[in-house]
Amino acid sequence: MKKICLISHCFDPIFAGYAKQGSRVARAVADRGIYDFVIVTRKFEQLPGKDRVNGFTVIRIGSPILDNISPQLGYLAFIIFLAWHLLFNARKYCILHCLSGFAPAGVAGILGKLFNLPTIIKIAQGEVRPRSSFQQKLRLNLWLLPASLADCFIVLSPESKEFLRAAAIPDFKIKHFTNGVDVNIFRQVEDQNQKNILRRKLNIRECSILVLYVGLIHPRKGIDLLLDAWENISRTIDQAFLLLIGPKGNTFKTSPCDDNTNLYQRSISERLNRKILQNTTEWRDQTPNINEYMMAADVFVLPSFAEGQPNVLLEAMASGLACIATDLSGIKDFIASPDHGTIVKQGSADALGKALSEMINKYPEVRRKMGRLSRKEIVKNCSIESVAITYEELYENLQSRIDGTKHSGNIQLKS
Repeated sequence: MKKICLISHCFDPIFAGYAKQGSRVARAVADRGIYDFVIVTRKFEQLPGKDRVNGFTVIRIGSPILDNISPQLGYLAFIIFLAWHLLFNARKYCILHCLSGFAPAGVAGILGKLFNLPTIIKIAQGEVRPRSSFQQKLRLNLWLLPASLADCFIVLSPESKEFLRAAAIPDFKIKHFTNGVDVNIFRQVEDQNQKNILRRKLNIRECSILVLYVGLIHPRKGIDLLLDAWENISRTIDQAFLLLIGPKGNTFKTSPCDDNTNLYQRSISERLNRKILQNTTEWRDQTPNINEYMMAADVFVLPSFAEGQPNVLLEAMASGLACIATDLSGIKDFIASPDHGTIVKQGSADALGKALSEMINKYPEVRRKMGRLSRKEIVKNCSIESVAITYEELYENLQSRIDGTKHSGNIQLKS
């Protein structure tokens, strides 16, 4: 099998949506029998340098010692070790594929060009956030310049495409993909008795309406606003329960912002201990059986300030949940009409609370119908099998240059 080098700043067991999606797609592509993947990721303390995850070889490089001194130094060490690894191992691979932008993408762009290896960079969301300071803009340009040498950029939203266009990346290099969902694992449960059985199995407090949030407990996810809205709902609606599922604490310090995340999580924990939320809200640590929680729930909520194309939203829609989410481009692509859920203004606890109250008070059949339509949309456009085929076709198209079917200096991608 041909080997693809999949480059990711974080990888399992570290919680990161883009890495989770990358692993899922890689597994689906590998199962088709043409390509295999080697994951090259950052080494953190307590994790082995070489491992097997999801059936793939994982090579962790960097310096945990420097990480303990400063995450910035640890990140720099990862970049240097990545360049070293590719310099001596590039010929083992047929393609370089970065799961996000930033400095690793710049390294891949340079080494891919040096060894004539097709290089793909997937743009997540962090890359396109506005930069205010001169230092932030300088760092952005420092990775964009070498990254522009890549042959293909995968985007998940129109916003990301415009970001690349503004950076003078030509349209023929930009491909708009969707994330993939295993629609056999994430499926709809319409029967209330089955939901109740699942809730008892998962030890969820008895309730008539279960509202679910899944994701990081992080300032950009808007959990504080969700709790503001939920406090008001708790005063007026009986038997509604809010369940938050997301990692508690940072076992691995992956960025200088992690200290702020820990402070934020402590503030959320303190709020959940208040009397008004104690009996109507719970926060559980991340868990591998998210699909069961989604099948047990009635409503999914995502109050984020920033997202790319959130895996959890697609999983919730595949699970037939009525969804409420903020007005971000990667979200509005899927909740395109009231038939698929409710879009609310980001940053507004009042708008979020109103949407939650209206959704909770809808007839159960109305929510189920909404869920059926949402699932139909995801099955049609985002099944992991169809996404894997799209990636495989891209890999084959890029490799066609090596086989001599493309003669130009730039790879003109098939549409």
